[in-house]
Amino acid sequence: MSALLIRSAACAAIFALIPASGHAAQVGLCKFDTVQFAFAGTSLDQASCLLRFVKNKGTGSTPQQVPPWLSDRVGKPTGIAPASLQAVLEGAGVSANDIGGPIPAEPDVSEKRYFVIHDTSAPELTGIAAFPANINSADWSGNSLNGWADTALRVNVITNRTGSSRTLRDFTMARPKPATKLEQDNLYVAAKKYFLHAENIQPRIKPAGSWGYIAPDPGFPPAQIERLALVYLAASVRAGHWLIPAFHFNIDDGLATANGHDDPQAFVLADWVAAVERLASKVVPTQ
Repeated sequence: MSALLIRSAACAAIFALIPASGHAAQVGLCKFDTVQFAFAGTSLDQASCLLRFVKNKGTGSTPQQVPPWLSDRVGKPTGIAPASLQAVLEGAGVSANDIGGPIPAEPDVSEKRYFVIHDTSAPELTGIAAFPANINSADWSGNSLNGWADTALRVNVITNRTGSSRTLRDFTMARPKPATKLEQDNLYVAAKKYFLHAENIQPRIKPAGSWGYIAPDPGFPPAQIERLALVYLAASVRAGHWLIPAFHFNIDDGLATANGHDDPQAFVLADWVAAVERLASKVVPTQ
């Protein structure tokens, strides 16, 4: 089939998913409601689907248990005063400006529902069979948080493998470009207001004649997991409720077969939730 025909078929498949104006439909793996802009089920049902483990090469995903700490809280009020979180950040020497923007006196993004976890799938490394020993060190150039101009139009925060992060777009700011296929103009662009997005640097090995699908295992080192947990904590406190975490692949699975994403790869959910739990235990709840 010619490239033109392939593109035409892919576009036809996408547009076939779009319901007539005013009529709701449930689309994709996790049954996204095209009018309510929410996935099917309770908050825990949604998290269970959206956090399915993403298989190698983006060939699908498999169910995995949502750790009890998160399953008991997802979708519910955090009970954490923003001022308490700010005090913890100051004590740890972390700037709120690096994890989504200043912490307000009251929740300021209460309409947000989902916290989407991505990986950059880059830089792609060629001509090697194993990752460099320093990919988790500051001296590895791939950990630079400079640049990322196009990414800044799509996501809110980016983390690197040393445990640093950079705010690309404050949680309160609209994102001009989509971070998932779901948010594209020809699908459900109005859904963007309900999602926050965290990009995470993850290199890939690109075998000869293929694409960069080989990820480190585990995909993210402890320092990066810890920083991503802190970003999630800040996002949830600013929303006033524990956001529903989601993996990029699972959001878009079933929406289109062309140019699909496979991220995040080799993400250890239990480690990340444990990090969120540790950080939350340091924050004084509201009385």
